[in-house]
Amino acid sequence: MDGDGVGSVIGDVLGEVGSEIKEIGKSVVGQVTGSQNKQAPTDDDIVSMGKKDKEFSEQGQEEVKARIAAIYAQHSQKRKRKEMAEEQQVKQAEAQKSELTREQKRQSMDVTVAQTKANAEIKNMGAE
Repeated sequence: MDGDGVGSVIGDVLGEVGSEIKEIGKSVVGQVTGSQNKQAPTDDDIVSMGKKDKEFSEQGQEEVKARIAAIYAQHSQKRKRKEMAEEQQVKQAEAQKSELTREQKRQSMDVTVAQTKANAEIKNMGAE
């Protein structure tokens, strides 16, 4: 490429940027001074905008309600899982307690049987 080609491209870009800046400036000045080319909205326009706004608001409310319902459902599921886990722990504790009680009874019966045998043997020794 030669220097003239680059210079012309830069000039074109600067020209486009300059025109964009002019348009932005016109828009800003128009907004500040209130001299936009648009007409004031008519009654029909206002009614139409009101309907659109109402529809948008209702749709937004439905989305919020759906999100809230999902949060409640999720919380309910977590609570149920927690309750089930607690119930499971209680059942396991009760089963362990029951097993311990059975083991203690078995050991107690073994001791009683051993004592009975020992007492009988002692009596037999005394009889001899």
